[in-house]
Amino acid sequence: MSKRLTLLCWLALALQAAAQVPVQPEGFMVFNQLFDAKPSAEPPKCRTSLRGPSLDFAFRFNLGYIMVCRVADFADRPGDLQVYTRVTPQGGSPVLLTETYPLPASLAELRTKLTPRKFTQYEFSFSGGFSVGEGDYRVEVLLIDPQKRTSLRQWDVRAVRKRGEGAITPALAAGTVEPMVIVPWEGKLTREGLRLTVLLDVATLNPDEGRLYTWDRALLLESLVSLLRWTPCRSVRLLAFNLEQQKEIFRKESFDRAAFVELALALQQLELGTVSYRALQKEGPANLLAELVRQESNAKEPADAVIFVGPSVRFDGKMPRPELSTMEKGSTHFFYFEYFPWYRPEFPDSIDYLTKDLHGTVFKIHNAGELGQAIQKMLAQLNRGELEKTMPPPGGTPSMSVVPSRPHN
Repeated sequence: MSKRLTLLCWLALALQAAAQVPVQPEGFMVFNQLFDAKPSAEPPKCRTSLRGPSLDFAFRFNLGYIMVCRVADFADRPGDLQVYTRVTPQGGSPVLLTETYPLPASLAELRTKLTPRKFTQYEFSFSGGFSVGEGDYRVEVLLIDPQKRTSLRQWDVRAVRKRGEGAITPALAAGTVEPMVIVPWEGKLTREGLRLTVLLDVATLNPDEGRLYTWDRALLLESLVSLLRWTPCRSVRLLAFNLEQQKEIFRKESFDRAAFVELALALQQLELGTVSYRALQKEGPANLLAELVRQESNAKEPADAVIFVGPSVRFDGKMPRPELSTMEKGSTHFFYFEYFPWYRPEFPDSIDYLTKDLHGTVFKIHNAGELGQAIQKMLAQLNRGELEKTMPPPGGTPSMSVVPSRPHN
């Protein structure tokens, strides 16, 4: 286990971040001066990298940053880390965003657990992000620590639709910059709709990472919104789980708009680097999947469709045939919306095998266009083809509103 993951396990928490908020015009002069000021003689020892831009499932181009910092550089400096992001569209005016990350008190306590040499080797990380329309941008990320030391990174980026995304109309106009907010589900139900169960696989796009990043949470929530908005439902039951930790994370028998906000907050608090030793048992993931499907098979009112949603996971074990034989009866249809980033090899995982063993359908999804096509194909298989007419065109999403973030203590 890497030192970084070991630290995350020991801390049992991640740096919590509120959503990025725009700086008001009256503050532009002050914050622009911060960006243009002379760098600190001894800047914080942090590495910053930029991710994206990539089109998300709300049809926006997302850009995100990851900061990795040395624990020793902050353990004796309590307070908050302040991050300012200045994004300048080509030929346009800059947009300023700000975000605050409280430093956990446990950083100082860690010093008592390690030798001085080992203590200097440990790091922590945090992330942030924003959304843009098509175009060229100058991105600057400025970190200010509690001692007012500064660290500045700059990039030139281009947001453009990739192959297979040409038919999608981006939700944001070219040259637009906005905070990376979640478009909540309205909670609309219809008597003629489906009884739906969603099993949300809370995993990272990159299985080598020890925690959920901003864009991981955004992918899960945005794809859930698109799925529920485009699939007319009579009722929705949602259960979120994680195979690494082998446990349920969130459950709601009657999922609605308020429950969506609860789910968003639950994901924000989740730290996937914390894994118990029992979760390392090889048969554990299969047992959890078996229990989830068994619950659906034994339900008094079985769902018309059970949908697994999430990135492909590292587990590839198959469920024993005797176990499956008790689950194959009934009229419930199983589907797996399995997400792959462009850099990941496409090998079947445990959920893939399980879905096919239950005579279900696996949709391999790489972009927003494929998500829309998968939903249409699912409705056709359920003999609900007429409901496809209710789906909005790609990019035709309602106006956005922000899912509230958990306030800092």
